[in-house]
Amino acid sequence: MKAILFDVDGTLLDTTEYIYKAFEYSLKKHHKPLKREYIGTIMGKPLEECYRILTSIDDVSQLAQSHNDFQKQNPHLSVPFPNTLKVLRSLKKSNYHIAAVTTRKKNTAIETLQQSGLFQYLDYIVTIDDVVYPKPHPESIQRALDYFGVSPKEAITW
Repeated sequence: MKAILFDVDGTLLDTTEYIYKAFEYSLKKHHKPLKREYIGTIMGKPLEECYRILTSIDDVSQLAQSHNDFQKQNPHLSVPFPNTLKVLRSLKKSNYHIAAVTTRKKNTAIETLQQSGLFQYLDYIVTIDDVVYPKPHPESIQRALDYFGVSPKEAITW
């Protein structure tokens, strides 16, 4: 193995409250409150798609903007899981290429990774801003593999 590619939300970072509270804030402000159980059913999709599904509104730009504003003001709600720093340090020492692959916007991904102390261990970050087809499409993974010059057989995705 030469490269390890990590998802951010729910893998490197515990972003449960960071994500749910942003959805709750935006929905309450622009639409109507929804239960976490319902919000949880759409997690992992691109943000605008999530809001279209949750609200049946075509233009979700205000919802997405409020969501991003909330997260920008509350990066402390995004914290590393126990031992994440230790694991990344060890992988880095072992000379693995390490990437983060996420459906988040670049600015919020970088900000929370910096705030959490994880950013310094990452060699590359692929965000929704870097691809045409976001996860679960393989474009994000392929982008990271190409950046490192490794084949899929030489990498692990987590």
